[in-house]
Amino acid sequence: MENLKKNIWKSTMESGGILGFVLILFSYVLYLQNTDLNSEYSWFSFVILIAGIVLGTKKYTKENPSVIISYKRTFFCGVLISFFSAFILGFYNFILFEIIDTELMHKIIVSMEEELIITKMTEEQIEMISAFYKKIITPTIMAFGTLFSMTFLGTIFSLITAHVLKTDNKIKDPFDKDMKNI
Repeated sequence: MENLKKNIWKSTMESGGILGFVLILFSYVLYLQNTDLNSEYSWFSFVILIAGIVLGTKKYTKENPSVIISYKRTFFCGVLISFFSAFILGFYNFILFEIIDTELMHKIIVSMEEELIITKMTEEQIEMISAFYKKIITPTIMAFGTLFSMTFLGTIFSLITAHVLKTDNKIKDPFDKDMKNI
């Protein structure tokens, strides 16, 4: 059992690390193309996250073929994968906002102000909201926001994928199948 616990941590760290770097690569490509953060392309990161959870969980089940993988273990595996990838992506976002492009925060606030103008808010309201966000939004907050939001989304996606990927109702060993009938 102890070896199985080590395996899940090792396997999810590897899968989460790979997923994190794939998400960084995707994010960096969007950044290089000056794509808006709320563009239709940014939703593709959710597809990448789901694919990473599924592939990472399948990798774990292949590494442990004799173990019956329950819904709980499959769900936990998906949550860990999303957490580790979110940690790496959050660190990248911190570096991006703090070192690579310090003006990106300003661009985000300007984009938010443009969206608020479309909603026909008064100039006073827009300035009040902008001043609030300028004080609140920092690279550190953005990094923790990424960590929280990607882990939360990964948890939601893991609830769904765990139901599909669990193997507790699939008996793998013929001996176990025969013993079940006794």
